This record gives sequence, C-alpha cells and structure tokens, in this order.
Amino acid sequence: RGGAPGTGLGLAIAKHLVDLTMGSIHFESDPTVRAGTTCIVRMPLPLCDAPETTIEESTALIEEPVSFLIIDDIKMNRSMLKRRIKKGIAPNSVIAEAETGEEALTTCGDRRFDVLVVDQFMEDAGGVMVGTDVVFAMRRIGIDSVIIGCSGNDISTQFFEAGADHVWQKPMPSNMTIIKDLRASLEKRKYFTRVRNAMK
Repeated sequence: RGGAPGTGLGLAIAKHLVDLTMGSIHFESDPTVRAGTTCIVRMPLPLCDAPETTIEESTALIEEPVSFLIIDDIKMNRSMLKRRIKKGIAPNSVIAEAETGEEALTTCGDRRFDVLVVDQFMEDAGGVMVGTDVVFAMRRIGIDSVIIGCSGNDISTQFFEAGADHVWQKPMPSNMTIIKDLRASLEKRKYFTRVRNAMK
C-alpha cells in the first residue's frame, strides 16, 4: 500500500478460515534470495462432482476490444484488476490506469473509454476527490462510459446517486457476474448511442 502499514486484519481472517477447515498456514521469507514473503495455505477440502459445463453467451469471455480506465491509488490493486480482466473477463481489452480522480478526469478529457472502474478512497496518491465525487464530476461533464464504483464499505447508494452503473463491493464479485454486468451495460450504452444518432 505504498509504504503504509496494514492493520493485520486480513491475516487474522485468513488464520480463522484456515483453522475452521483444519488446515495450516505458514510463511517463507528470505530477503537474501528474493524480496517479499510467500504465504502457503493448505486446506483439506473434500472432492466434489464437476459441474455441468454449459457456457452461455452472457457469461462467455468478452472478446471485443473494450477499453478500460482503472482509477485506484494503489498500484498493486490496479495491477491485480488489470490481470484479472485480461485473463478471465475481456482478454482483448485495452487498459489504462490513473492514480487519482483528478488524473482520471484529465485522461478522460483526452480519450474515451468504454468502462471506468473507480475506487472510493484514493488518499495514498495525494488525491483530494473520493470515488463518488469523481463519478459525479464525470457525469456532469457528459462522460457516458459505463462507470463501476468500488469500495470495501457499504456505500452503493452514494455511488448510484452519483451516476455509477454498478458497484463492486470488495471482495470483488465473480468473473461471471462481472461479465454479465458489463455485457448488459455495454449493450445498453450501444442502444442509447444508436437512438441519439438516429435523432440527429
């Protein structure tokens, strides 16, 4: 988190979940070999029957070259979401990044994006605006991209009131849910664009 220490809450939750499954958790760290720490979790889970694999069109990967702007002050969060989108949601997507709401507004002034993913709190990068402010400002200046708000707090109502299409509560929803949300919203945007063009 850019040098800011965590509270250790995630570790306590992980340990509790591992204990519930009679598993184990341990760490390996040797800075003389490689920077960082490896966390190893073992959980004895019973085998289950494989689900029937029928891929519906609505949950198949989005093959179109959708353009994304990920707005988050934490580089690791941006990298993880970018990798997730590329691997399991929209492999042909074009993804840009912004650290603050202010940077995102400038970027959106130069380029158009299909989807904007906006984190709520971005103080680590020196940003003044929170995510809901960014969404409101973008709608006010006429940005009609699909906007998705992200937060670990229950502020869905504030995001929707600001103009967001969806809110991804952390931890993030499944890839299947994300694909369905994106397909529905992108199709809706195409419909309204066609209507606007027909009225000109």
